[in-house]
Amino acid sequence: MNLWEWPACLTLFVLGIAASRRGWLTAIPDQLRTRCRTATFATIAAIAVLLVLAVSLDTFDDLLGGWNWWALAFAAVESALNVFGSVWLLAVAQRYLNRRFRWTPILGRSAYGAFIVQGPVLIALAVALRPVLVPAEVKALVVAAGGVAAAFALAWLLISRVPRVGRVL
Repeated sequence: MNLWEWPACLTLFVLGIAASRRGWLTAIPDQLRTRCRTATFATIAAIAVLLVLAVSLDTFDDLLGGWNWWALAFAAVESALNVFGSVWLLAVAQRYLNRRFRWTPILGRSAYGAFIVQGPVLIALAVALRPVLVPAEVKALVVAAGGVAAAFALAWLLISRVPRVGRVL
Protein backbone atom coordinates (compact mmCIF):
# COMPACT_ATOMS: atom_id res chain seq x y z
CA MET A 1 0.00 0.00 0.00
CA ASN A 2 1.31 3.40 -0.93
CA LEU A 3 1.94 6.03 1.73
CA TRP A 4 -0.26 8.62 -0.01
CA GLU A 5 -3.25 6.24 0.08
CA TRP A 6 -3.27 5.93 3.87
CA PRO A 7 -5.31 9.09 4.63
CA ALA A 8 -8.09 8.03 2.24
CA CYS A 9 -8.11 4.47 3.58
CA LEU A 10 -8.27 5.67 7.19
CA THR A 11 -11.01 8.16 6.32
CA LEU A 12 -13.05 5.48 4.53
CA PHE A 13 -12.61 3.11 7.49
CA VAL A 14 -13.84 5.72 9.99
CA LEU A 15 -16.61 6.76 7.59
CA GLY A 16 -17.70 3.11 7.33
CA ILE A 17 -18.02 2.90 11.11
CA ALA A 18 -20.00 6.16 11.22
CA ALA A 19 -22.18 5.05 8.30
CA SER A 20 -22.99 1.79 10.04
CA ARG A 21 -23.97 3.53 13.27
CA ARG A 22 -26.16 6.08 11.48
CA GLY A 23 -27.91 3.64 9.17
CA TRP A 24 -26.36 5.03 5.99
CA LEU A 25 -25.59 1.54 4.68
CA THR A 26 -29.27 1.16 3.86
CA ALA A 27 -30.18 4.78 3.10
CA ILE A 28 -27.77 7.69 2.69
CA PRO A 29 -29.60 10.98 3.38
CA ASP A 30 -30.43 13.04 0.26
CA GLN A 31 -28.51 16.07 1.50
CA LEU A 32 -25.35 14.01 2.02
CA ARG A 33 -25.79 12.35 -1.40
CA THR A 34 -26.11 15.76 -3.08
CA ARG A 35 -23.07 17.18 -1.29
CA CYS A 36 -20.95 14.14 -2.11
CA ARG A 37 -22.02 14.31 -5.77
CA THR A 38 -21.00 17.98 -5.91
CA ALA A 39 -17.68 17.22 -4.20
CA THR A 40 -17.04 14.30 -6.55
CA PHE A 41 -17.52 16.45 -9.65
CA ALA A 42 -15.42 19.21 -8.10
CA THR A 43 -12.56 16.80 -7.42
CA ILE A 44 -12.78 15.43 -10.96
CA ALA A 45 -12.49 19.00 -12.23
CA ALA A 46 -9.53 19.60 -9.88
CA ILE A 47 -7.81 16.49 -11.23
CA ALA A 48 -8.34 17.75 -14.77
CA VAL A 49 -6.88 21.15 -13.84
CA LEU A 50 -3.86 19.50 -12.18
CA LEU A 51 -3.26 17.34 -15.25
CA VAL A 52 -3.50 20.30 -17.64
CA LEU A 53 -1.18 22.40 -15.47
CA ALA A 54 1.34 19.60 -15.05
CA VAL A 55 1.45 18.89 -18.78
CA SER A 56 1.65 22.57 -19.73
CA LEU A 57 4.46 23.22 -17.21
CA ASP A 58 6.25 20.00 -18.20
CA THR A 59 6.07 18.61 -14.66
CA PHE A 60 3.85 15.61 -15.35
CA ASP A 61 6.42 13.16 -13.92
CA ASP A 62 6.33 15.05 -10.61
CA LEU A 63 2.57 14.54 -10.51
CA LEU A 64 3.01 10.77 -10.51
CA GLY A 65 4.85 10.58 -7.20
CA GLY A 66 7.77 11.61 -5.08
CA TRP A 67 8.39 14.22 -2.44
CA ASN A 68 7.09 17.33 -4.19
CA TRP A 69 4.09 19.66 -4.16
CA TRP A 70 2.60 18.24 -7.36
CA ALA A 71 2.43 14.73 -5.95
CA LEU A 72 1.00 16.03 -2.66
CA ALA A 73 -1.71 17.99 -4.47
CA PHE A 74 -2.63 15.02 -6.65
CA ALA A 75 -2.73 12.66 -3.64
CA ALA A 76 -4.98 15.09 -1.74
CA VAL A 77 -7.41 15.45 -4.63
CA GLU A 78 -7.36 11.70 -5.28
CA SER A 79 -8.14 11.03 -1.61
CA ALA A 80 -11.09 13.42 -1.74
CA LEU A 81 -12.35 11.65 -4.86
CA ASN A 82 -12.03 8.26 -3.13
CA VAL A 83 -14.04 9.36 -0.10
CA PHE A 84 -16.74 11.52 -1.69
CA GLY A 85 -17.03 9.35 -4.77
CA SER A 86 -17.50 6.21 -2.68
CA VAL A 87 -20.32 7.75 -0.65
CA TRP A 88 -22.02 9.16 -3.75
CA LEU A 89 -21.76 5.87 -5.67
CA LEU A 90 -23.19 3.99 -2.69
CA ALA A 91 -26.12 6.43 -2.62
CA VAL A 92 -26.66 5.97 -6.36
CA ALA A 93 -26.60 2.20 -5.95
CA GLN A 94 -29.06 2.40 -3.06
CA ARG A 95 -31.42 4.53 -5.11
CA TYR A 96 -31.26 2.87 -8.54
CA LEU A 97 -29.85 -0.63 -8.09
CA ASN A 98 -31.87 -1.76 -5.11
CA ARG A 99 -33.92 -4.50 -6.78
CA ARG A 100 -34.35 -8.11 -5.86
CA PHE A 101 -33.73 -10.88 -8.36
CA ARG A 102 -34.14 -14.59 -7.78
CA TRP A 103 -30.35 -15.05 -7.71
CA THR A 104 -29.76 -12.18 -5.21
CA PRO A 105 -29.55 -14.49 -2.14
CA ILE A 106 -27.06 -16.75 -3.93
CA LEU A 107 -24.87 -13.81 -4.95
CA GLY A 108 -25.09 -12.31 -1.48
CA ARG A 109 -24.12 -15.59 0.13
CA SER A 110 -21.21 -16.02 -2.29
CA ALA A 111 -19.83 -12.46 -2.14
CA TYR A 112 -17.18 -12.98 0.53
CA GLY A 113 -16.10 -16.27 -1.03
CA ALA A 114 -15.82 -14.56 -4.43
CA PHE A 115 -13.61 -11.93 -2.81
CA ILE A 116 -11.38 -14.65 -1.36
CA VAL A 117 -10.97 -16.65 -4.61
CA GLN A 118 -10.80 -13.74 -7.05
CA GLY A 119 -6.99 -13.62 -7.23
CA PRO A 120 -6.40 -17.16 -8.45
CA VAL A 121 -9.45 -16.98 -10.73
CA LEU A 122 -8.28 -13.78 -12.43
CA ILE A 123 -4.72 -15.06 -12.80
CA ALA A 124 -5.94 -18.36 -14.26
CA LEU A 125 -8.13 -16.55 -16.79
CA ALA A 126 -5.33 -14.18 -17.76
CA VAL A 127 -2.89 -17.07 -18.23
CA ALA A 128 -5.47 -19.06 -20.22
CA LEU A 129 -6.03 -16.10 -22.56
CA ARG A 130 -2.34 -15.41 -23.04
CA PRO A 131 -1.95 -17.39 -26.30
CA VAL A 132 -5.19 -16.00 -27.79
CA LEU A 133 -4.44 -13.54 -30.58
CA VAL A 134 -6.72 -10.63 -29.72
CA PRO A 135 -5.91 -7.12 -28.46
CA ALA A 136 -5.06 -6.78 -24.78
CA GLU A 137 -8.13 -4.59 -24.23
CA VAL A 138 -10.41 -7.43 -25.33
CA LYS A 139 -8.58 -9.84 -23.03
CA ALA A 140 -8.97 -7.38 -20.15
CA LEU A 141 -12.73 -7.18 -20.68
CA VAL A 142 -13.01 -10.97 -20.85
CA VAL A 143 -10.89 -11.40 -17.71
CA ALA A 144 -12.88 -8.73 -15.84
CA ALA A 145 -16.34 -10.01 -16.76
CA GLY A 146 -15.44 -13.68 -16.77
CA GLY A 147 -13.44 -13.32 -13.57
CA VAL A 148 -16.38 -11.90 -11.65
CA ALA A 149 -18.74 -14.60 -12.89
CA ALA A 150 -16.20 -17.38 -12.33
CA ALA A 151 -15.27 -16.16 -8.84
CA PHE A 152 -18.92 -16.09 -7.75
CA ALA A 153 -19.57 -19.50 -9.34
CA LEU A 154 -16.52 -21.05 -7.69
CA ALA A 155 -17.43 -19.50 -4.32
CA TRP A 156 -20.99 -20.85 -4.56
CA LEU A 157 -19.70 -24.31 -5.47
CA LEU A 158 -17.30 -24.30 -2.55
CA ILE A 159 -19.98 -23.10 -0.13
CA SER A 160 -22.68 -25.48 -1.30
CA ARG A 161 -20.63 -28.60 -2.07
CA VAL A 162 -17.61 -28.70 0.25
CA PRO A 163 -18.44 -29.57 3.87
CA ARG A 164 -17.59 -26.88 6.46
CA VAL A 165 -16.49 -24.33 3.87
CA GLY A 166 -19.82 -22.56 4.28
CA ARG A 167 -18.96 -21.83 7.90
CA VAL A 168 -15.82 -19.95 6.86
CA LEU A 169 -17.12 -18.28 3.73
